[in-house]
Amino acid sequence: MSNLHAAIGLAQVEMAEDYVDMRVYNHKLYQKELEGVEGLTMQLELKGYKNSYWMNGVVIDQSKFGIDAKKLTKLLKEDGVDTRPFFHGMNKQPSLKKYGCDCDGKYPVSDWLSENGFYLPSGSGLKDKEIKYVCDVIKRSGR
Repeated sequence: MSNLHAAIGLAQVEMAEDYVDMRVYNHKLYQKELEGVEGLTMQLELKGYKNSYWMNGVVIDQSKFGIDAKKLTKLLKEDGVDTRPFFHGMNKQPSLKKYGCDCDGKYPVSDWLSENGFYLPSGSGLKDKEIKYVCDVIKRSGR
């Protein structure tokens, strides 16, 4: 690693807590804005642990929200909001099968999450108005 790269890396490490604080703030704003939206579940922070909320994941229950996660992410995209689907379970990763991992088991929770979950915009530099816009699109897309 060059001295320049090391200096950049060190500067990023020195800002790590600030970035985490920004992500936690963003998550709390998402929570506040989406509170009471039936059929939408956000990730939790367990007692005794600190979640950095590097990504803001949501899961959609179509029977309560009115549309499925794929339709919602399409509507968000049409309104200029990029999202990213949850990762597929490890049993569905082609690279693991390629290297001989046993992927034959049934993993209904992983499958359900990958089908019904996605990540909201999560950048540290998001503005309040941007988060509120995302939430407004979500709220008007459900029932």
